[in-house]
Amino acid sequence: MTCKVLNRAAQDTHLDSIYRSRRVFYTPASFENLLKISKHSSGVNLRVREIIVTNVSPYKAIQPSFRDSKTYKEADEEFRQSIHQIARASHNYYTGATFSYIEQPESFQSALSQLTLAFAGLPNIESIRFNRTGGIELSRSELNLFYPGLTFRPGTRLPDTSEIFEDMSFHFHISQRDQRLSTMFYYKIIGHLPRLRNLEDRSWPGLKLAYLQDAMTYTPRIEFGPATLRVLKLMLNFNTFSVNTDIAPANEVFVTWLEAVGTNLESISLRGLRKTLDRVYISLPTLTRFPKLRKLSLGCLRLSVDNFEAFLGKSSDTLQVLKLDNIRFKEPRFGVPDSQLWYRILRFLKIEVLQLRKFTLRVPDLLLPSLEIKGGWGSPETICQIESGTEFSSIDANAKITERNIEEALMTYRDSSEFWKFMSNR
Repeated sequence: MTCKVLNRAAQDTHLDSIYRSRRVFYTPASFENLLKISKHSSGVNLRVREIIVTNVSPYKAIQPSFRDSKTYKEADEEFRQSIHQIARASHNYYTGATFSYIEQPESFQSALSQLTLAFAGLPNIESIRFNRTGGIELSRSELNLFYPGLTFRPGTRLPDTSEIFEDMSFHFHISQRDQRLSTMFYYKIIGHLPRLRNLEDRSWPGLKLAYLQDAMTYTPRIEFGPATLRVLKLMLNFNTFSVNTDIAPANEVFVTWLEAVGTNLESISLRGLRKTLDRVYISLPTLTRFPKLRKLSLGCLRLSVDNFEAFLGKSSDTLQVLKLDNIRFKEPRFGVPDSQLWYRILRFLKIEVLQLRKFTLRVPDLLLPSLEIKGGWGSPETICQIESGTEFSSIDANAKITERNIEEALMTYRDSSEFWKFMSNR
């Protein structure tokens, strides 16, 4: 009996290691494989806890000069044959009909249907992460899936794909259609996962708000079930917008989405692309409470002070950690300096956000010193550490560090310029 129990435990551990985290590529083979797992009669679909979505192609367009690479020259004959098979399979993929699978509208709908059906059979997913960066290394099962002619069985030599791809100058394929398909996760999939707690999409190019708006072409209504999400980390992309284009409709779609999924969020991280910081202002949700929000991190965004304070007011009873990095605020009226806006925000935090225990401020362009506060703002023992002379780094040998009591400073100095002069020790 003991042996049976141990064998079963070992088998469970082995199956969990295989199925607990699955990576999905935007290729027919990957979609079909995920759908197969979701319908498997053995119940392995119930073991899937995490999905990593990547639109970096597993098929690498190898350069003609790959035979001159160091990796190829130093490889034995068996390894060289594997490299040739990878090159042939990649060439066939990029020159065949399969390559346009996601690019055609009818194929896009087919892929979306496959994904929706597959996720319906994966009820225990707790985390979805998007990975849009290069440098991936394919596992044995992925190599066999995308390059079936290689037949890398357990015990056979596995080529170091990261070494091959880097040394032979493979390049990646990231299509606009792939990015649009990623956006459909926000509309049609995550709202139907009863145990989803973590959603992370922080790699370039991030979530394009224009695509989020366009997704309504394929599904006019945002579909959501119970709001189970606890952690949300997003990079927001405004590349298709400028000061002369109206971001409001796309922003409204994002706000509606965030209000729908956010009622149980405990941690939110929203960050824009730094190069688009000066393009547009966005709004945050103000109609729905976030009663469980404890941690908020915002970076590289342009906001209005009124909207920001209204948003914080929806979680003022619970918010404990707040990080603001490279945030620009819209002037409520012409001529109001940044120092006055930030002074207003600090006073708001002291009065309204009573549970705040950690606050970090990094102001862009060295306009004001960086601040870090640990502890309750009403305590005389709480010290505000002030760092001058550095833009974003929390540690800088050339930075000037001073300490102040934040409550005393806010109570003593009612003029913003005098407050910042005192805080900067000037």
